[in-house]
Amino acid sequence: MINSAKLLDNIIALINPPKEFTIKIVDKFKSLYVQLTPLQQTLYNIIHNAIQHHDKETGTIEVSIEENETQYIFNIHDDVRWPNLSRLKIRNYEIQFAA
Repeated sequence: MINSAKLLDNIIALINPPKEFTIKIVDKFKSLYVQLTPLQQTLYNIIHNAIQHHDKETGTIEVSIEENETQYIFNIHDDVRWPNLSRLKIRNYEIQFAA
């Protein structure tokens, strides 16, 4: 079990985004029942890439979490030309990407 708010705060601290970028976290869950390392590494990579490959010097990245009966769904959106950068699904400790 991991604390999603703490996890996302740690990821943002590790990335240390430029001050011109805003990362908004929406719908933090208190606890997630997943393996920490694969989730942390995957979210780090996606958020870091969103900043690194942004087409402007400033930007906003929004991370939201949804939950249903069988999975957690992380949505990472940025304000570049792609409306949905990535959709990450976690089901039974398995990380899956959906197009």
